[in-house]
Amino acid sequence: KRQVISRAYYAMYHAVRALHLSIRGYDLDEHRKLAQSVTTDLAGHLKPKIAKKLHQVLERARHARNEADYSPYYPVPLGRDAGAILADAEWTVNRCRMLVEESWRRSGVPRAN
Repeated sequence: KRQVISRAYYAMYHAVRALHLSIRGYDLDEHRKLAQSVTTDLAGHLKPKIAKKLHQVLERARHARNEADYSPYYPVPLGRDAGAILADAEWTVNRCRMLVEESWRRSGVPRAN
């Protein structure tokens, strides 16, 4: 369950990195700054509800990943957190994929098959 949390977080992390790169034109790989960038750097490019949710799920998953990877005493039942974070990761990856493709369409980048 610890690995599920960690891998789900990294799926979200890389999806948001790709979104940041497609919209802002540069990579942002610092974990804390990436989550903050959703409500600052990307705010003008995303619907407010989407930006807020992306920020919240990425931050929640980042904290859970830190606990799962580094703490011997995880504060809540792992199964409950793993399931919630996995669902958040699925939503985040799918939403970021759609937003990246939308960004590419606007900029004239052909869609990859």
